[in-house]
Amino acid sequence: MKRIAQRHLHHGHFAFMRAVVQGIDAQASWDRYLRAEGEHRDGRTVRRTIDWIRDAFAAAARQARRPGLARLILLQPERLSELPGRPSLEEFAIQHGLEDFSADEQLEAYQAAMGSATSAGLGRRSGRRQRLVAKQLEALRWLEQHAAQAPAATDPLASWLDESIARRLARAGLNDVAQLVEHVNAVGARWWLHIPGIGPRKGARILEWLRLHAKDISMDVGAHVFIPRHRVPLHLLASVVKAETALRPYEKFDVPQGLEGGPERPNPGQGSGQLPARTDREAIDAWLDAAARSAATRRSYRKEAERLLLWAVLVRCKAMSSLNDEDVQAYRDFLCAPPAEWCGPRHVQRWSPRWRPLEGPLAPAAVGQAHTVLHGLFRFWVRHAYIQRNPFAASAVRGTSAPKAVSSRSITPADWTHLEAVLELDKQTEPGRRVARAMRWLRFSDMGLGELTKLRCEHLRRSHGSHGDVQWQIVADDGPRSRHVMLIPTALVEEFQAELVRQGRPGNVGAPDNQGVHILARFGSSGFARPWSASGAAKAIRATFDRAAALADGSAAQRWAQASPRALRT
Repeated sequence: MKRIAQRHLHHGHFAFMRAVVQGIDAQASWDRYLRAEGEHRDGRTVRRTIDWIRDAFAAAARQARRPGLARLILLQPERLSELPGRPSLEEFAIQHGLEDFSADEQLEAYQAAMGSATSAGLGRRSGRRQRLVAKQLEALRWLEQHAAQAPAATDPLASWLDESIARRLARAGLNDVAQLVEHVNAVGARWWLHIPGIGPRKGARILEWLRLHAKDISMDVGAHVFIPRHRVPLHLLASVVKAETALRPYEKFDVPQGLEGGPERPNPGQGSGQLPARTDREAIDAWLDAAARSAATRRSYRKEAERLLLWAVLVRCKAMSSLNDEDVQAYRDFLCAPPAEWCGPRHVQRWSPRWRPLEGPLAPAAVGQAHTVLHGLFRFWVRHAYIQRNPFAASAVRGTSAPKAVSSRSITPADWTHLEAVLELDKQTEPGRRVARAMRWLRFSDMGLGELTKLRCEHLRRSHGSHGDVQWQIVADDGPRSRHVMLIPTALVEEFQAELVRQGRPGNVGAPDNQGVHILARFGSSGFARPWSASGAAKAIRATFDRAAALADGSAAQRWAQASPRALRT
């Protein structure tokens, strides 16, 4: 009872009590005025709620120094008994559609229907009850003007919602109204999914309450919350988070004036080698267009550039192009121990207010990967005369080498010979040959695993070199402005063509029947080919590395245990 007494009185409580005083069914009145606070469940719950609302009303009257009003509020009109066997005046009025008539007119109709023999006694008792109801309704109107409150964003949820619902929300870390609205907007339609005890019905009632009081709390529930996630238009998701100078995704990060950066030595007309970029953001976009050959690579590169841009502006208060060696060292330290406000759950989508650039401290290998990508970005800027010096070129950090993201030089020729021997063990099976093919393409072509799993027969083109020798090229179109050509060893294509013949297909990658077949296809019966996912390929390569480690000794075993697909590149 103590917890309930702390709840605030709102206009719904007064509307509910007006209905109760007038004799309208309490549970029906609950569903109309208080359903956002929870289900009525049973009559006892409704009765307890009516009692605490009456107590709260009386307390408000006493606080306003109206003791008579407090006593009046506590009286219960239904306890003024009617004559036995007769319906109450209110029941009679509802049954005959007289609710909107005056009390005298209702009484006149009642007496005519019930007969005049008992009209005197009935009149006295009904009159007492009607007068009490009228006085209580007048008292409720006065109290509503003086005691009704509107919710605020900082109010505890326990002040407004059903006690059990507020308790369940509190277990999920949602204690006040503002936290609830932020959570709802961040997650979307199924915001209640991971909150035990809150399901679609309770969630809908809570949303109804939040929308009803949006002006009072000065916080809106986004339109995307009321639409199933797979049906939400992109423009609604894009409007959830506004662009500003804060922890925002790359496309929503507003770089303040003076920190936009720009070319160190703008030389118009110097030639096609110079970037046509006026700001660091435009220079980043130019690098992404030139360096990212696939959508997956572009996302990976953008992530690293995004993190550095946010850090440079928000932490160092510098343009990204103005960073120096000291800043690079500070950034590496930052990635190893980022502040909590920079970290968020994995897989939160970029439209959500809960998005953060990091999940937590990065492992040394991930820091090394970030260093490698950003080194490539600044090298691209130097090569195109956007800046003069690459601060990521220095390899020494605190007197040690850069974190060892496993590079191609970690795998020696002797290691590769050992791996070929391991691959030879499975050459009689289609999965074994596919894994071997993936590793050879990774080693002898300049492709990443994501790009390789998307490579198809039609991307391979045969040509002749200057001396008449046969050459093979990968020609991939990534869009209307992007076309990549890459030379690859002939032996790789010949090995794949031999696999096509083994699977009953034409032994020429250019044959019409081979159109759409992936280089790393998973061949089934009758030569049926399905693509191999990058995650599936990575798991198979990891398993092969583990076998190579188990069959190796000393430092070679350690290298294979720590290797990644990137380590296969020459």
